[in-house]
Amino acid sequence: MGIDEGDEGVAGYEVPVAKGDSVVYVKWNELRKAINALLIANKVNEDKLIGPYFIKETALADPNSFAGVFKNKVLLYLFEDAAKMKKGNIFSLGSTATYSQVCKDFDVNGLSVFNGLGPVRELFLGENDSTNEDHEPDAEE
Repeated sequence: MGIDEGDEGVAGYEVPVAKGDSVVYVKWNELRKAINALLIANKVNEDKLIGPYFIKETALADPNSFAGVFKNKVLLYLFEDAAKMKKGNIFSLGSTATYSQVCKDFDVNGLSVFNGLGPVRELFLGENDSTNEDHEPDAEE
């Protein structure tokens, strides 16, 4: 079974991340693939890559809880396990940053928390005001 097997089930989920003073939406599946590409480029083993359902669909569908879930699942997993020995290559704050500093950086700077994430601009679906409640994810439930 490949790391992307079954990813069509999460292909439509759009999740909010900070970008300066605003919030942008990115496709979850593209975001996790970009993170995986960063991990692969830094020679992290394939069994440590993030699968499509690493975050439950209920959290992907809830823009109000996504940032907390992303920090508590993805950032913690990368910090404590998958990228533990490569923090300086993965996180923009470098190898001496604490987990709480990485989380704060994510809250303020969004995907810039990652060092060399790749084509991040291609992940953005368009800028939305952080109070925009008209945004609806494309995922079917």
